[in-house]
Order: sequence, then structure tokens, then C-alpha cells
Amino acid sequence: MSKEEGSANLNAGARSETDGRSSLNDSLDSKAPNSSTEPSTPFGDDPIKSIDECREQVGEQHGLTPREREIFAMLAKGRNGRFIMEHYVISRNTVKSHIKHIYSKLDVHSQQELIDVVESELE
Repeated sequence: MSKEEGSANLNAGARSETDGRSSLNDSLDSKAPNSSTEPSTPFGDDPIKSIDECREQVGEQHGLTPREREIFAMLAKGRNGRFIMEHYVISRNTVKSHIKHIYSKLDVHSQQELIDVVESELE
């Protein structure tokens, strides 16, 4: 079979597939995520709060300062110390100090535990 014959057969097959039946594009569209059926966040179908709302609630419950609440939100979003340092234009030691105070006030020992606190608040 030559290239031309193969191409003609492929095009004819594609045309016959679309005559009265769904096309490949329709098939792909039907498999695309539907915003009404897919969860809006990894935290569930109908999250009650955003991370910012959680930041305020957890901040109030645990006595976080306004700056600690900002750092807390960054950590909850998975940001590391270097990113926080560059974002807020503060020294490495200042970031470490804020993180140490946040962990102490929340009684957590790692960023993963902090994220777990946020997830439990969002549920």
C-alpha cells in the first residue's frame, strides 16, 4: 500500500466514523473534566473555607501574629523557606524564626503536619 492509498483509507475511515456516530473529538470532549462533577480542590467536593480563611481561623485559635499568619499561609501552600525569604524580602534567620514560632504555636514538627492541620480545617 502506498502513502497515498494509506492516507485515503485513513481519511475515508475518519469520515465514516463521523457519519451518524461520534467523532474522536466528541469522545475526547466527553472525557474532559466536568466542573460540575469534579472536585474544585484536592480537599473535597465542597470545601467550606479557603486557605486564607483557614489562615485567619487557625491564626486566631493559636495566637499567630499577622506576619506569622502570612508565613503560615505560604507554608500551607507548600512554599519553602527560600521562597518566603525572597517573597517577603526578609533574612533567612527571620524566616526560620517565624517558622519556629508557628510550629511551636500549632504544636507541629514539620511542614507536612502543618498542611495536615490545614486540610483538617478545610474539611
